[in-house]
Amino acid sequence: FSLGNINQVFKIKDKFKIPDDFPDDFFAPQELEEAGKKAMKNAILFGNVDQVFKIKDKFKIPDDLTQKVFEDGLITLFRCGRFEVVSKVKNKLNIPDEFFASPKIQSLVENLFLHSLNGQHYEEGFTYVDMFQRFKNKIGFSDDFLTSPKVQEAAKKFAVISVFRGVDDVLKIIDAFHIPHEFLNSEEIQGAVEKAIIMDLSGDLDNVFKTIEDFHANEFLKSQEFQAAVKEVVDHNFSWGHVDFALKIIEVFGSNEFLKSQEFQ
Repeated sequence: FSLGNINQVFKIKDKFKIPDDFPDDFFAPQELEEAGKKAMKNAILFGNVDQVFKIKDKFKIPDDLTQKVFEDGLITLFRCGRFEVVSKVKNKLNIPDEFFASPKIQSLVENLFLHSLNGQHYEEGFTYVDMFQRFKNKIGFSDDFLTSPKVQEAAKKFAVISVFRGVDDVLKIIDAFHIPHEFLNSEEIQGAVEKAIIMDLSGDLDNVFKTIEDFHANEFLKSQEFQAAVKEVVDHNFSWGHVDFALKIIEVFGSNEFLKSQEFQ
């Protein structure tokens, strides 16, 4: 019952010939209340609103208790970041708008959102960006939160770690948080671009070309840091017998000085 398996409850009832006036004489009031709360909350977490009301009606859960269970279930969904399920069940549960605009819910979602950005997990964070953007108007968030210093700092860090996905994804974050486009020329972004280029140099040359084009990073190719990375990649590939790839790197990125060097010879 506490897991919300109502059909299973009645199978057990029939199998063991429990009287039809169950649960009135079967559960103590406190047991029924606790089991009912667990059953309804679990149903909410799975977005099964019909089951919620089936439990409420069958086991005569009082309205005041039901409302608290609804709110507790939604708070758990918020904590898990399951905004889509919240959207699905909020209207059917008749939760007032004041609940979503309450300081408790605002703070909960804001902290969750900041945690996802600061956690620097790209896929998870980007999902939260999309969901938050879709959901913020429904629960009363203003752009003041998105432009607050703590969110701006987290969003900029998130944009930096998203460089490896390309300029379109970085722009999506910048636009979502109203960050000036000049941030693309910042030391943070340019440093991430240079790291991405060097990292991809070992294998994904198509991505190297794309990153250079997306972020206008041609000047970086002339730097000592990049040429040192080219030398390291060439040396590694020659050492392992990957001659064709080494020669391709030299052809595309190797400087004339490097080709004439004693190290290359």
